[in-house]
Amino acid sequence: MGMPFPAVRGRRKASLFALLAFLSLAGCLREAADPLNVGANDCWPGYQPLFLAENLGYFSDGRIRVNEMPSSSDVLVAFRDRRIEVAALTLDEALSLLQDGIHPQVLAVLDVSNGGDAVVAQPEIETMAELRGKRVAVENSAVGAYMFSRALGMAGLRPADVQVVPLTVDLHARAFQRGQVDAVITFEPVRSQLLSQGACLLFDSSTIPEQIFDVLVASSHAMQEHQELVNALCSAWFAALDHLHRNPADAIERVCRRQKFPKDQFEECLKGLVVVDREESERLLSAPDGPLLLAARQLADVMLDTRLLSRPVDAGLLLDGPRAAQGGAS
Repeated sequence: MGMPFPAVRGRRKASLFALLAFLSLAGCLREAADPLNVGANDCWPGYQPLFLAENLGYFSDGRIRVNEMPSSSDVLVAFRDRRIEVAALTLDEALSLLQDGIHPQVLAVLDVSNGGDAVVAQPEIETMAELRGKRVAVENSAVGAYMFSRALGMAGLRPADVQVVPLTVDLHARAFQRGQVDAVITFEPVRSQLLSQGACLLFDSSTIPEQIFDVLVASSHAMQEHQELVNALCSAWFAALDHLHRNPADAIERVCRRQKFPKDQFEECLKGLVVVDREESERLLSAPDGPLLLAARQLADVMLDTRLLSRPVDAGLLLDGPRAAQGGAS
């Protein structure tokens, strides 16, 4: 079997480094009085290494709790309400937190969407222009709104030209299949599910490369009070990612059994991702004015222009502060 991800940023290092780093930090887990609560949308395939780490027993002592959430909107609300202290988010979602006066710190770059986010329409609708006057479902989140604005803009449409239906991603497939909406701005695995049933792909994130990054972020409280746990979490993430690359059959079987998802469909979902390994994550986070910071600034400008942000934000704040150890990166 080939690699489960279509492309990997940077060079993969031996699993020994990740395992040693994880084991060296595991003892620190007992030092914190309270567990570290982590939240992620359990639908997005790029976040599956987090749940794989849990499945592999890396969090078995209970000091790190992984919370599965049905949508990115739920994750954002939980982070704002301080019910979770670490979250897997898209870069533009992290920017929306800055607007609220919250200063999350990016711990690691997880993946880049390269087709995994998409505008999918009913079979009789073949172009974006045909969406004029139609019902378009979009999640009330920054990434959904960003995809919405970019897709409409490239087609010469405005938001007022369509009927916007706010809908969380867990309801996209049902609403589409029942004919309650004419199109959805969605992501994997809903994208592949609907396309396999005859839906038409109108636009996807491969058209806007290196603009939708997924990142792992922590609150300032987590960085101050749970630094050892944060470090252990990052080490566990990269250890799980290494397991996925070295033992793809076992890893994919674990993920698909947990998600109750057909293996072939899950592997198809992965084609819309560029996964970021430990070394490349560190490079992206450390590079002054590098591609991650450039993308964040461009996103902030676009979000401000399209009123996805109500005021300017300093994208550099996401990278300006202490970061977790990358678990073996050199």
